[in-house]
Amino acid sequence: MRPATSSPPPATGTVETVSVPVTLKAGADTLPFESGSGYTPDIDRIDVPKSS
Repeated sequence: MRPATSSPPPATGTVETVSVPVTLKAGADTLPFESGSGYTPDIDRIDVPKSS
């Protein structure tokens, strides 16, 4: 398993875009989301752009 990447939570009641760089392997990948002991944010979508 690869090391975790963390991002600070958005302010309560706000909408925010968060970009987190990841390195994907060929085939299937899993992107787990965890909030630790805090509130889990609502995730509207995940965009994975094609690499250039």
